[in-house]
Amino acid sequence: MFCSTELVEVLVSTLSEAALVYLDEEKHSGRKISLVVLQALLEMLHNILKQTSAVVRAALQSQRLSCSAAETEAAEKLLVANRPLSQLNAHLIHMLSSESQEVWEESLQCLSLLVQLYGGEGQDGLSSSCLQSFSHLLCTHMNAETPRIQRTTLRIIKRLLPVKSVSNFVALIKANLEEGALQYSCYFSNTGSLVC
Repeated sequence: MFCSTELVEVLVSTLSEAALVYLDEEKHSGRKISLVVLQALLEMLHNILKQTSAVVRAALQSQRLSCSAAETEAAEKLLVANRPLSQLNAHLIHMLSSESQEVWEESLQCLSLLVQLYGGEGQDGLSSSCLQSFSHLLCTHMNAETPRIQRTTLRIIKRLLPVKSVSNFVALIKANLEEGALQYSCYFSNTGSLVC
């Protein structure tokens, strides 16, 4: 599935606006008009990211097998064409603190794929408001039957972490650990890498 630049631009602007409207509506309970639109846009984003990921994985596999360079070139073009989607990082992170399970789960899946494909590109995914959203998600779902949510969230943070933000993240984690909110085995190695 190759997406045109125009489709990607429309998706970025529409999803950005829908996320802002949804989060504003969530603050003012009773108005949930944008939920259906937001879910449809998140599903579209998730499908685009899954297809992009599949193409990239196939290209990497064919590269290991010394097959034609055509797949690699197509994957590179697709990554470049879809790069503007990384601008959605901050919006997706803010939706992790949504009351709607469908919204935060789909946002988490999209964010996971985005950081796998593009790392920390796009808007600052580790601003204080984004760190609060991550903290909320980790604390809210710490008693889940499976640690999948925490593991996925920490992998996302690890991929977003530039060296300069390590101290902010460590301070936030320490504060939550002191409160007993996090029960996940994580530490920073001597090189500053997050190890979970």
